[in-house]
Amino acid sequence: MLLRRNIPKFLWPEAINYATWLKNCLPSHAIPGETPYSLVYKMTPNLSQAHEFGGKLYVHSTAGGKLAARADEAIFVGIDTESKGYRVYWPEKRRVSIECNVTFAPITATVSVDDMDVGELASELIPQPVPPTSPIQNLPPVTPPRPIQAIPQPTAP
Repeated sequence: MLLRRNIPKFLWPEAINYATWLKNCLPSHAIPGETPYSLVYKMTPNLSQAHEFGGKLYVHSTAGGKLAARADEAIFVGIDTESKGYRVYWPEKRRVSIECNVTFAPITATVSVDDMDVGELASELIPQPVPPTSPIQNLPPVTPPRPIQAIPQPTAP
């Protein structure tokens, strides 16, 4: 997770904590139909806080004047288990804090030129935002069908 998002290696405890939280809240083959979380707490886990590790988010603040920026950009690194906040990494300060009033940046899907079929143009592919709650956000884009062309008839000599 750290390498994919190009996050500093000193944040590996944050990555381990978030991966463990996800593993405990998601279904397992060892216990079909249950999650480790639901076995311990006798309730289904709330996955509404789950987001992409290393994703961009904006922390809202009321400091500043009327025309000043009202949000600061940061990086999501996990869930706080003691409150309903998110663990946020501040690259400029090189520290992690817990924030509650955040907005996640939309995830965009892009296609590289190497993945295109013959005949497609790079200008035809425009990145479209994918809703963060979409279960199909990691699927490759579907190529539209090509138009059918009539076969030319041979001419008589």
